[in-house]
Amino acid sequence: MADETTPETGAETQAESRAGTEGHGLEAATLLSGGEGQGSGERGAGDGQKQTDGADGETAAQEVAPPDPEKFNLTMPEGSGYGEAEKTQFVAMARELGLTEKQTRQLVEKSAQARSAGLEAQRAARNKQVEDWNKALREDKEFGGEKFAENVEYFLRGVKHLDVSGELETLLEETGYGSHPGVVKAVARIGRQLNNDKLIGRGVTADDTALAERYFKN
Repeated sequence: MADETTPETGAETQAESRAGTEGHGLEAATLLSGGEGQGSGERGAGDGQKQTDGADGETAAQEVAPPDPEKFNLTMPEGSGYGEAEKTQFVAMARELGLTEKQTRQLVEKSAQARSAGLEAQRAARNKQVEDWNKALREDKEFGGEKFAENVEYFLRGVKHLDVSGELETLLEETGYGSHPGVVKAVARIGRQLNNDKLIGRGVTADDTALAERYFKN
């Protein structure tokens, strides 16, 4: 009869039916979800990549071997104030951060530049402060005006009396406190009390003049 099917035909129909049903019931895997074709390709590529990575890994390991900062030819910038102590610190920093010799040199140069700029700013601030103190002393009713020259001599006499080792003068000079109104007035009073002789007219030595010029610049 027309509706009868042969075993072979029936089997094919059933296989096609199952295939159709299975295909309809399961969505095809996209590249995002890892299709078989893509998965196979990825696995193949992955295997190949692993082999390549293995070969390159040895070369990479050799190329990135940690450098020895102790062997770096580091020279501290002239005038930077850096010495062996700072050099040792830079070597230790290079080792800790894994820096190359070039990177370490750049670090030293940048640090020296920053330090120089900082010192220059401090020097400018110190000089400005000294100028302001000198101006305040010249205008001070007790110390300045017509009494300024006399009081400066008293101050210098007091410094010489107190500065047995020479360290006081250096300290006052470096810090600028040789012009600090409070310090100057206190030392001047000591100089005034040393004896009853009037200092004006006693003769100012070259050392006195030089010291006064350093402390009280116009």
